[in-house]
Amino acid sequence: MTGVKKELCGGDMTKGWVSLKSRGIAISTFLVFCPSRADQGARRERDASETGALRRLHHRGVLWEGGWGAALAHHFSRKADVVLRGYSGYNTRWALKVVGRAMEGVCPDGVAPPAAAIVFFGANDASLPDRYCSFQHVPLPEYQSNLRGICAYLRERWSSTVIILITPPAIDEDGRLRDTCGDNSSGLPERTNESAGAYAKACVAVADELGLPVIDIWSKMLQFPDWEKSFLRDGLHFTASGNSVLFEEVVKKLGDEGLSLEALPVDLPQFRDMDPNDPLKSLRD
Repeated sequence: MTGVKKELCGGDMTKGWVSLKSRGIAISTFLVFCPSRADQGARRERDASETGALRRLHHRGVLWEGGWGAALAHHFSRKADVVLRGYSGYNTRWALKVVGRAMEGVCPDGVAPPAAAIVFFGANDASLPDRYCSFQHVPLPEYQSNLRGICAYLRERWSSTVIILITPPAIDEDGRLRDTCGDNSSGLPERTNESAGAYAKACVAVADELGLPVIDIWSKMLQFPDWEKSFLRDGLHFTASGNSVLFEEVVKKLGDEGLSLEALPVDLPQFRDMDPNDPLKSLRD
């Protein structure tokens, strides 16, 4: 990997694809992580916030206007490109249908494949079939089949790319009733934490079946007191604290796969390493 900046890809905060190139991340997301290289052109930072609203995230003393994708882009700055494909409201049925289109332009012909791709879907699939937003619901067996299909596509396209799955997050049912999406007059939440947990376990099962790394963010969230209000702003979407927890888990998992900040070379010399008497000398390679 010497002299090469890696690229990451991924998807779903509850739905989507992500790549190391982004500012905000939707719950349905694909993210792609690509090590940077000078001859691969400028980094692409794409804004794909699910809600369209930027939120604050503190990381190492830095105040971020964005989510865990923005934090990843900053964390791996000059070392990897983060490419985000966030699809608000999407489930895996729809994601499987559009994954090819979503990955268009991520790694042009002749460019090294992404180092990693992150798939983050399930929160919408877990919507209850007899409640508001039932059209987003995908039965559990189909959810697993769709995840297999998405992973199969990514493996066929980039055989060397590490694929990482993220489970759907935990759900605060009270938060969903207080901040509903649209006209929910039933008085019942369209999602439950029990259902989200079942889909999280199903996601982990698919990852184990395919031999893929997985981040069980549902279980991780439940380890914290008052996670319902601390990590979720509306019972579903992350607050700054929620984004921070997921960011740390993604960085840890990438490190487990040999994609830590320390393992990746920097793209072009750092300012402090340039010769003050002849700065261009450092760029003549």
